[in-house]
Order: sequence, then structure tokens, then C-alpha cells
Amino acid sequence: MRMRKTIDTWEIQGYYQGKWEDECTEFNRHDAKAQLRTYRENSSYPVRVVRRREPRANYSAEQLATIEQRNREAVKEWAATRLAKRQAQQVQPSTSQRNEQGEPDHV
Repeated sequence: MRMRKTIDTWEIQGYYQGKWEDECTEFNRHDAKAQLRTYRENSSYPVRVVRRREPRANYSAEQLATIEQRNREAVKEWAATRLAKRQAQQVQPSTSQRNEQGEPDHV
């Protein structure tokens, strides 16, 4: 598999005095969304997430290994969450299934 020359980063930006300024950098979308939620709860100014691609040359081998490990963990966490949601949806019968079971339409 070919190694990309860039890595994706997500910048949390705040709008100060007429311009967007970087607040922090995250290396996966899941963490960026969590940080964005935190910033929106605790700040009075607008914030946003911007995805950027940065050259791998800007990071040492140790930093890249750490970033890739965190990204793999985030993907596993996301997949587990997604699976749990799907299983929860399958457990709850839909309204048409409830009607077939003889339960009333309105409770």
C-alpha cells in the first residue's frame, strides 16, 4: 500500500476580531467533533472545524506513529458505537411490527 505524503488534520478555529484563528489541532474527525462540542459549550464566540492536509515531513517518526495509533483506536471506537446503535435499533420493534403483535396504535 502506498504511503501518503500528507496527513489529515482538523483545526478548531475561533472567530476573533473579524478573522478565524486556530485554537487547536486534532488528528482524527471524531476527536475534532468532540473538541468542537466542548468549545461551543464553553465559549461565547463562533467556532468551526476545518480539515487540512499537512506534509508528513513536518512530523517526526514517533509523532506519526502516535497519530496513526490514535486514529486506529478512534476507528475501532467508532465501529463499536455504530454496531451498538444498529443492534439497539434491531431490538426495538417498529410500529408496524407492534401492530402485528396486537398492541394498540396509541398508548
